[in-house]
Amino acid sequence: MKKGFTLVELLAVIVILAVLALITTPILLNVIESSRKSTALNSAEGYVRAVSNYLIMNELSDGLYSVLDNNIKAEYTGTGPSNGSITIKKGNVESANLCINKYSIDYVDGVSSISENDYCKDTNNKTLVLNKNGKQLKSIYVGGNTNISINPNDIDMNDVRNMSCNNGVGLTEENGNILINNILGNANCYLNNTLKDAIYNADTTENNILLLEDEENVAVGIENNKKITLNMNGKKLIGSVNLIFIRETGDLTINGDGLIYSNSKSDSYNGAIKMHGSGNAKLTINGNECNSMNPEEYQSGLLIYADANSSIASYGVKSQPDIQAELNINGGCYSGENRVIAVFGNTKANISNAKVFANSNGIVVTDTSSITSTNNDVTSLNDYAFIINGTSTANIEGGKYVSKAGGNATVQAQGDSILNIKDAIIRQESTSEYNWAQIGIRNEGTNKINIENVDVKSKGPAVYNNRSGIINIKSGTFESINLAVNSGIVTNNAVEGATINICGGTFKTEVKNAYDLFLTVNESMDSIGFYTKYRSTGINWINGNEPTKYGLENHFIVDDNLTCE
Repeated sequence: MKKGFTLVELLAVIVILAVLALITTPILLNVIESSRKSTALNSAEGYVRAVSNYLIMNELSDGLYSVLDNNIKAEYTGTGPSNGSITIKKGNVESANLCINKYSIDYVDGVSSISENDYCKDTNNKTLVLNKNGKQLKSIYVGGNTNISINPNDIDMNDVRNMSCNNGVGLTEENGNILINNILGNANCYLNNTLKDAIYNADTTENNILLLEDEENVAVGIENNKKITLNMNGKKLIGSVNLIFIRETGDLTINGDGLIYSNSKSDSYNGAIKMHGSGNAKLTINGNECNSMNPEEYQSGLLIYADANSSIASYGVKSQPDIQAELNINGGCYSGENRVIAVFGNTKANISNAKVFANSNGIVVTDTSSITSTNNDVTSLNDYAFIINGTSTANIEGGKYVSKAGGNATVQAQGDSILNIKDAIIRQESTSEYNWAQIGIRNEGTNKINIENVDVKSKGPAVYNNRSGIINIKSGTFESINLAVNSGIVTNNAVEGATINICGGTFKTEVKNAYDLFLTVNESMDSIGFYTKYRSTGINWINGNEPTKYGLENHFIVDDNLTCE
């Protein structure tokens, strides 16, 4: 009867096999690795030879080329490089860095070396393709980098006025080089003759455009969900009305210094930049203060100028409350003939740190729009610096508003709107002969105006309430330089329902005659329901402890419980 292996014998066999495996496995792996390296080296050298053969019959300019560049059509056998670059000089391959499988092969002056590194193992390696006139110009191997720099001398820049990239790739220019950043995946960039070409090449991702030269006769439209960032780069865009037109759901951001100039003389509801359509269009502008409001004198900062009308005109769809255009401005200069910044229809606007200069109206808000105007410097020569109309809402926070008009208010509310003014400086600085309409803040309609910590100085009434609106004065300084009969520093020229509530503030005038009074109410009507109310304390009347009142005595009410809300 045969006996089987004992447990000890089986364990001995297993141990012997394990030892043999420990000895032979590294040897076998080394043999396999050596074979793979040898294959990779052979493939790399075969690729270099194929490129050298290609160069014999095809001329390529000196430079660094991606192995994915379509200009290199080398025919070779074996595994080709998945990524990498090759340097051509005087019609020959000077050097190469090639990724074949996981190996990096360096080829310099006919000698190859191989190594492993993350550069070739990284599956996130990227290629940036430059296109011109609808054709591929150059492929640039980016590898694992997110930023590269291009010398314009290395590419065909003839007839190129701007460069654009999609997929969120950013563009700036520094020391004559084009800096391409935020390369998070394979992307296309375009060298364009016109801004219109750049916008045509944009897709529905985030697109960036860098202006490289000035351009005239500009007329472009942004629509169909295109999202574009335009880097002005100190350049000039000149054209007729609506030289940039944002439609439907178009989205445009303008960054940096430059001049956008509409030189048309057409007087219509248009602008240098116009936003209008049936979608939620969006315009964002970020710029620095300009050296001059005259386009002929432009040198620095951002200036958007229109000869005939608005520099910025936004027309939301007022008949569709759920569709709202969006306007965001931070900094820059804006000048034009009339309605320099027009916020119409159903537009939501945020404007801050801007300088606005108008021949007629400065900032105009109407229909069902809303605006927050923060720390802006607005001057109008012949009309309102700021006017709100319709059923709009406006918040003025800080800044300075000046009107030099002969017979208009500096800030005016019309219609049935809400206007909140806080921490602002308001001046009516007309150089013409005095008349009563040279007003600081005027309420013309059923509006509600809330005033807090505002510095107002005007030739006529500092605050004027007309029709049947409400004005709440919490605090501030209110000065009238000159006054007419039946008008005062605060004038309530009322009809039924009109009310002025005064909870605090300093009120003064240099006028001393009997008709230039501190607080007035229209004496021409005795209907009920219109009042001027004020507290007995907390109000500083420069020429006395109590205000001088002119008008119907029973319409003045002292109320120490006023909240002026």
